[in-house]
Amino acid sequence: MCDFVRSKLLQLYAVGQAVVIVTFVFVPSDSWLTALWHVATGWTAAVCLVVGARRFRPEAMVAWYLFSTGVFLDATGLLVETIGDRWFGITSTPGPADIFYLGRYPGLIVGLGLFVYRRSAREDFEATMLRTAACALLTMFLGIFAWEFIIWQTSDQRLSLAKRLMVTAYPLADLVVIALMLRLLFGGAAARNPAFVLVVLSLFCFLGADIGWAIYLRAGTEPTAIVRRLLEIGSMSAYASMGGAALHPAIQTIAPPAEGHRLHAVGWAALVVSILTAPTVLLVQAILDHFYLVPNL
Repeated sequence: MCDFVRSKLLQLYAVGQAVVIVTFVFVPSDSWLTALWHVATGWTAAVCLVVGARRFRPEAMVAWYLFSTGVFLDATGLLVETIGDRWFGITSTPGPADIFYLGRYPGLIVGLGLFVYRRSAREDFEATMLRTAACALLTMFLGIFAWEFIIWQTSDQRLSLAKRLMVTAYPLADLVVIALMLRLLFGGAAARNPAFVLVVLSLFCFLGADIGWAIYLRAGTEPTAIVRRLLEIGSMSAYASMGGAALHPAIQTIAPPAEGHRLHAVGWAALVVSILTAPTVLLVQAILDHFYLVPNL
């Protein structure tokens, strides 16, 4: 908390983003101003991620550049979607904007993977196995949940193949991000870091918005104006939290120095298990449903 008080730049950023998000409620829906307001919030956060990384020079600084790129692409997606809708009449999903929305994930996954790598390199064998097992079990449960309540429902033949693939892509990418986040949380030290707490808050906001959009995309309906505004505020809050994390001095201690520490073979295997558990669960579910198809109720 003291670090927050001493960081005037973080204070200004937090107040500014809070004002922007609160006043966004009063911006007319489905207008250019709505899109630009949303995009400006994301672009501001992307810039602050770079500024914070260059100011505090944390270990694994490239991870913050990757986060910045992901946030920038995700925010740009709304601008692309608005241009496609208003200028070219593109209203179907998936569309060009999904390329930018999905562009968020490579940066998040690789960036979090760098943090996991550095922290895993300092763990002993027992800690690595225990934390990886806990992460894999939770991710397996979440994978089954995502399949049953989001992805499996898309087998409805009224939905196009492209739309079904798109509905699958988002939760799958989210599950990989969640797995890496859980792996860091189980490590203990990162969970007590204020900057990492802001990163986790950002990821949860992204996840909540993704689940909401996936539900409506699967149903082939449009959310009400109020729900749409809440989903947009969720995304904007995700941007704001991620940018704030980079401006917090605690950014310097999320990833420990790598000098003298290398990830052993078991550590690499544990990292792979953490990342691939969710995709493997979904693949097994898809194979089982292919051979033992149960019709949707």
